[in-house]
Amino acid sequence: MPHVPRDEERAVPRVTVTVDAVGDQDGNARVLLDEQVRGADLEDEQCSVQFLERLAWAIEDGEMLERAVSPAAMAAERWASARR
Repeated sequence: MPHVPRDEERAVPRVTVTVDAVGDQDGNARVLLDEQVRGADLEDEQCSVQFLERLAWAIEDGEMLERAVSPAAMAAERWASARR
């Protein structure tokens, strides 16, 4: 009888980028990137570069969203621009 891997053995690493639920009515974090990543995929230079681009975009989008909805961040930006 062949060995059938259990679910734990089939697990693939995931990279997830979320934005905290600032101002969200239901308290759910917003998922900007949720991707399975295999080490073998990262051995290929083009795949690695594309993955890093997607990761960077998700992080940048998350920073923009947090600035847009966070009262503290908005106040800090106003303060910084007023001092220029």
